[in-house]
Amino acid sequence: MIETSTTADPVVATQKILEQLSAHPDIAAILATGQADTEGAGLAVQKSGMDIIVAGFDISDNILSLIQEGVISATTDQQPYMQGFYPVLQLVLYNRYGLTPTDIDAGAGLVTSENVSSVISLSAAGYR
Repeated sequence: MIETSTTADPVVATQKILEQLSAHPDIAAILATGQADTEGAGLAVQKSGMDIIVAGFDISDNILSLIQEGVISATTDQQPYMQGFYPVLQLVLYNRYGLTPTDIDAGAGLVTSENVSSVISLSAAGYR
């Protein structure tokens, strides 16, 4: 396993990952941990032309496009709409009925080539 620290800038992440791909041509997969490095990993693999599995966390327009193009296999969407919806719903239930709010896991949505078109539409509408 090779660990590379990137930044919050996808351009810098792309360059750092390209350097690692050059130094380690036997890399078979990249698992990124956030938006910038997921996007950077996809762009690096696309630029290198290497056949590498890429997966990560978070979504951006570029990440969704790279999934659509088959460069990134999957990403995990944090579903911010759900993260905002549940607390508001709980406050309404508390104010109307005195129901005590509880911990609710908003879950994580896996985005793949099978559902990326729907996620792109929902993202443009502000729901994902």
